[in-house]
Amino acid sequence: MDELKRINQQFTRTYILYLVVFLLFGAVAITAGFLIRDSNLEFIVFLLLIIVLMVVSVFFKSYLDRIQNVSYLIRIMRNASGPLELNHMKEIPVFEAYARQKDFVLYSQAETFKVFYKAEKDHINRIRRRYILQVLVLLSPSEPIFFSDKADVEINKLNQELLKKKMKISRMLVSQIKPVDELNESNKQALKEIVFYRSKRETISVINVALDKNTNKAVMLYSDTYSPSQYYKYHVDQLKTLI
Repeated sequence: MDELKRINQQFTRTYILYLVVFLLFGAVAITAGFLIRDSNLEFIVFLLLIIVLMVVSVFFKSYLDRIQNVSYLIRIMRNASGPLELNHMKEIPVFEAYARQKDFVLYSQAETFKVFYKAEKDHINRIRRRYILQVLVLLSPSEPIFFSDKADVEINKLNQELLKKKMKISRMLVSQIKPVDELNESNKQALKEIVFYRSKRETISVINVALDKNTNKAVMLYSDTYSPSQYYKYHVDQLKTLI
């Protein structure tokens, strides 16, 4: 069976199951209202039903979000666009200077990574007073994968510091960039390990970028024709201007 079709069917079945459970809780509540004569006992039963229903709803909501976010990634893969010609990222020192011109600030650095960031008011959802946090993680070619535990710790610290400054981050767009001498199978697999998570309260987008010296191109998994969110499109568009 087609993977996307299977995911959609799983989402539909789960949603129908949730509706059935919700109706069962309603039926139990109505039945309890007819059978129980003690008002105190009736209140306790209704309170317990509400608490259990809230817990069940949170579980189903979390599970449905996971299914939906998997479907986003499948659609991005199916509508993937090609590599991009390197411009500002041909030389890392030149790119760092350009990133600073684009208002990115160097937050942290170590032997194998540098973390730049830019926090700006959410211009997509103007109703909520939240911020979009763009993070650039420049990884050393010596890093075996497109991820650094230490850099991740620094990003979490950055989030906490911004929160103390009353800057609530609800959208985080992370670009993990690494020069590669050869685009081997290991690198190709790592480029597929992107993240796009969207819920009512937050959006997290992570895109891995390989700077291929052999072809002078930036290789990453992204799509120009499909976008699960305006924030994803914004992430891709901003990344293109930096490349």
